Amino acid sequence: MIVDTEKKVFLTHLRRLVILLVFGIGVLLVILLSKMPNTWLGLNKYQWALAMCAVFVLYAIAEGVLQLNYIYFSDEGDKITLRYFSLGYFNSRKNLIEMPKAEFVSYSIEKKIWGMKTKITLHRHIRNKEAKYPPVCLSLLSQEEIKKITTTLNRYNKS
Repeated sequence: MIVDTEKKVFLTHLRRLVILLVFGIGVLLVILLSKMPNTWLGLNKYQWALAMCAVFVLYAIAEGVLQLNYIYFSDEGDKITLRYFSLGYFNSRKNLIEMPKAEFVSYSIEKKIWGMKTKITLHRHIRNKEAKYPPVCLSLLSQEEIKKITTTLNRYNKS
């Protein structure tokens, strides 16, 4: 079974671009539009521009808190593969978790922010010890895709 979020990553980048363009054009129009009255709903044009900036910054922070990741999960062949990288603005590091199915022990799921942020941690048996990989955020995946991954991992679960 393969789960790949390539299309969702493209749509996320497209959504970011559209929001950035709308934000930039909106701020420019508010500031440069001389026909706008001095105050509108109690705020002048510079206060409106600052309010728009605040909304954009809050959106960027909310997206950062969710820690969106590109996810590629596969159990084809004799290995379990999980590729991921952050869609954050300042992180371009690509990560890979790959282990033989025979060494997979278990996984743990952690949900935060009312279930909007889901993290999975894979556990592996190495040299008579159980090792944990760093948690991977699955926020970009739908509940159905997360269920597919957990159902697949349950087949190989040894604990």
